[in-house]
Amino acid sequence: MTIERAILIMVWLVCVIAMPIVIPKGRSREAALVFLSNQVISWTLSLFFVEMNWFSNPVREFPAASGSNFTNNYVLYPFISTVFYLYYPGGKNLLIKALYQIGFILFACGYVYAIEKYTNLVKFHHFHILLNGIVFFLGLNVTRLYGRWFFKAVRGRG
Repeated sequence: MTIERAILIMVWLVCVIAMPIVIPKGRSREAALVFLSNQVISWTLSLFFVEMNWFSNPVREFPAASGSNFTNNYVLYPFISTVFYLYYPGGKNLLIKALYQIGFILFACGYVYAIEKYTNLVKFHHFHILLNGIVFFLGLNVTRLYGRWFFKAVRGRG
């Protein structure tokens, strides 16, 4: 087994084991909505970036179907976004919110940097880790705002 396959299996194991632990039982509907909506965002952006040749995924799960990495875009990034949403410090001051966001973006960018540098899971061509951080920031916050808006609208009808 290659290091790339081991990383993909490890991502699945960590996310599947951590999901029932970090997602509060009373917020599973919110978690499902945020997870699925982030899948749409991450998968669409990944397909776009691959088609624009900004980066490639030499090792991926379904090479005949898509140029994108399934595990990262359909499991890891949506899971990160879900945890980000569920534990977002909405009532705290701006500094706490900024540090919270920076922490998540640094974690995600650190993962992408490591797999780009040491594996063949992703190779940047016309893309940069800073641009990746901006994409993560936008993805996390668009998903968070969508989840907040959706459940505010649902609660308002009840």
